[in-house]
Amino acid sequence: MDRQPLSVREGRLADDGPFEGAPAHLVPSLVNWLSNVLRAIDYAELIALRLRLPATKSDYITSLVEAGQHDENVLLDAIDMQTTRHRLKIAASAGAIR
Repeated sequence: MDRQPLSVREGRLADDGPFEGAPAHLVPSLVNWLSNVLRAIDYAELIALRLRLPATKSDYITSLVEAGQHDENVLLDAIDMQTTRHRLKIAASAGAIR
């Protein structure tokens, strides 16, 4: 299955992907996703500390979200840390990691 839009397949528009980093049109959705995930788990403090973001204990989520809005590297690193942690947690519960 070809995943390119019809206009790209027919040569009327140039293909604008794949992207390096976080594409500008996805940053708001990625920041929103990260914010929601961090509110649902107690992992924001560890991510903020590992990324060396200044924040108080009650402000780690805000610090991560604001930094992610302005720096795609922080955003992508925070998402990577969270998804890696989640994958390891699933693997551990399945007995793959002891």
